[in-house]
Parts: sequence; C-alpha cells; structure tokens
Amino acid sequence: MLAARLANLNASGVPTTGKSRWNKLKEFKKLAIEADSDKVVVGVRVRPLNKIELEEKNKEAFKKVGKQMIREHHHETQGLQGREYVYDHVFGPKNSTLDVYTKVAKPLIMQAMNGYNSTVFAYGQTSSGKTHTLMGTPDELGITIHAINEVFDMIKSTDNTEFLVRISYLEIYNEEIKDLLDPAKVGSCLFSCV
Repeated sequence: MLAARLANLNASGVPTTGKSRWNKLKEFKKLAIEADSDKVVVGVRVRPLNKIELEEKNKEAFKKVGKQMIREHHHETQGLQGREYVYDHVFGPKNSTLDVYTKVAKPLIMQAMNGYNSTVFAYGQTSSGKTHTLMGTPDELGITIHAINEVFDMIKSTDNTEFLVRISYLEIYNEEIKDLLDPAKVGSCLFSCV
C-alpha cells in the first residue's frame, strides 16, 4: 500500500496532483502512518561490479530474485542452486539510489517529521557500497542528500510550526565510533567531550 501511494509523489516527495500545502502535509502524515512505524525494515542492495571486478571478469556473488529475495549466484555456474535469503526489500544492480530511498528511508523521514526517532543503519563489509548508497555521486544523489532535501521541503511547506532538526552521521569501524560531521570527535569523546 505504501509503494502505491509513493507513486503519486515526484522525486523530491511533493505530490504531483497540485494539492495545497495543507493537503500535502496531510499526505506526508498518512504516508508515515502507513509506514508501519513499529518494526525494523531490512533492505539489501546488490551493487553492480566495479571497474576492477569487471576487468578481472568476476561474477556477481548474489542475484536478485523477485522483490524480496536474493540467491547466491556463484553456485549456479556449477549447476547447483545457491542459498536464498528473504528481506523486506531487495534492490539489484540496476536499481537507483532513489529507489532505495523511496522504499526504505523515505518512510523513516515521514515518521521523523511526525516526532518519531528514526535511524538508517547501513551495514556491510568494505567496498560493499554503503558510502555510495548513503552519499551518492554527482550524477546520482545518495540517501542522505534525498533525506535532507525531504526534511527541508516539508519544513518549507508547513506553516505555523517550529522545527528542531538534529542529525547524526556516525561510522563504526574497527569497533571505534567516528562522528563524520565532526571528525575531531572520536570514540568515548563522541558523547562526553564538550
């Protein structure tokens, strides 16, 4: 139901039906309620092979099978079917970052704008595509940029309401927490240093 409702929004989240500011805000609130606010949603993105992997003629390790399943791909070349894994959302190499944002992160933005704490947690090994998905490229904006644009578009379209916006952008690497918005803060200093 949420995906069908999102189809009526343009890339910046503004309804394409020419609704007034008030109706737009009501639409955003409805999307947040429909987002099923009380559960963890897991989305997996199978990134395309990078330049080096293509030059080495590597094969993709996983293949998207439907909207919610991936399968180990390397076994299929040996005539075996690989293990299958099911998630809430699966994005293949041809899916854009906007696709990932719309299905996974946008409902969280709607919830945050209605006063709920929300978190996007990107997890994966080195070179798995976390930074690409979160930050994007000059040609394809990342989830973070889409989210920031969405928040400020909603603030601009809301009259007579005061907003306090706080954002954290943290990295956990080798069991050390880094604040990517203030690289001087590291580890335990992140939460206790003034």
